Amino acid sequence: MHLIVESVHIPVEIYIIIASSVVSFIYYMINGFASVFYSKNREYSIYGPGDVTVVMPVYNEDVQTFRMAVNSIARQKPARFIVVGDSSDEPYRTIATSAGAEFYLNIPRQGKRKALAYAMRMVKTPLVMFVDSDTIVPDGAIMSMASKVGPNIGGVGANIGIINDGRKVSYSSEFVERMREIIFRALSKNGSTMVLDGRCCLYRTGLISELILSEKFTDPRVLGKRSVMGDDRQMTSYIISKGYRAIKDFDVKVLTKSQESFRKFFRQQVRWARVGWYYYFKELLNGTARKAGALYTFEQTYAYTLPILLIVLGLMRFYDVIYWHLAVHHFEFYHHFHPEHLLTAMIAFNTRFKDVFITRAMTSILDFFGLSIFAISLNAKMGKERLRVWGYGAIALLLMFITTVYGLFTFWKQGRWLTR
Repeated sequence: MHLIVESVHIPVEIYIIIASSVVSFIYYMINGFASVFYSKNREYSIYGPGDVTVVMPVYNEDVQTFRMAVNSIARQKPARFIVVGDSSDEPYRTIATSAGAEFYLNIPRQGKRKALAYAMRMVKTPLVMFVDSDTIVPDGAIMSMASKVGPNIGGVGANIGIINDGRKVSYSSEFVERMREIIFRALSKNGSTMVLDGRCCLYRTGLISELILSEKFTDPRVLGKRSVMGDDRQMTSYIISKGYRAIKDFDVKVLTKSQESFRKFFRQQVRWARVGWYYYFKELLNGTARKAGALYTFEQTYAYTLPILLIVLGLMRFYDVIYWHLAVHHFEFYHHFHPEHLLTAMIAFNTRFKDVFITRAMTSILDFFGLSIFAISLNAKMGKERLRVWGYGAIALLLMFITTVYGLFTFWKQGRWLTR
């Protein structure tokens, strides 16, 4: 009997369940309440549209979408509007110049990064805004984003909305953006956000030009290999490393297209996951995460390690079941176990199973409360057709789970763009 008592102990799985539940509760509460009680970032009267140069690279964009994107910028009258055709000339040249923009052609195709660097050499204003050729910017956006640039602000990003074109993947993309909005609201108010989305972002020219004109931007490499990782994460990380904050202007919501299919959506998530893991490790090692604040580090750590933790818990449960079946099989067929040893195994397993079950039941109450706050906040940020967004959002969550894990083991494989 002494053997039986010794074998019964609190399994490590219970500690992991309790710890993950408490951390998850804190995560959901911080983001949920920060979103509900979000207060706007301070506005300054230092800069306006006359202090901003807008740069828009274009490559083989849908003509009608490009026209709307150009017109949305032109009517806000920035100091200068530069469009760089990356091996794409007409009809983009005519559309751009007709709206009052300057058009420059890069031949042969050199990619978005070199297009930005090409235009950056011509920027003389204090601020520069980068806008994708498929992004429609609302009226007043330049003024609003420029007004958020204060003494310690290095960059300002816009909130992202997905154009609902009726495709299922657009609902999944909208779900992802609204979930990112919840998280970024908390980060933007209490430090720096993880990324200023490259679809529409504004930076201090003197700060960001040093990076964009450097070889590490135009020819990025990961572990010595040529990389096509997203430029927006690199720029955001750079300004944070220089001691500036990166914030989002949630008064500005730009509209852009989703990926064309779930296949491309999956590839986009793979690319984002790889870039995310790379910068997660890099920023922890070089001190950028510390400069961004404790909440920044906490948010990143939770987002990237949660899928791994869930897999570990699943494997532990799988081990329990397999171990039990193997033990019984071994005893029945080979009689190598003394009956007392089998009884010990049965009591230990049943006690472990009961303890784990009770722990899961108790922590599920905490999980439900935290998730409810987060879900209510997320639902409040959704527009029309919320049921569809939630439904296809579930698919997005599954794909994000898979790509986060996959990205960890392939983060150095960034030689292909994967999406358009």
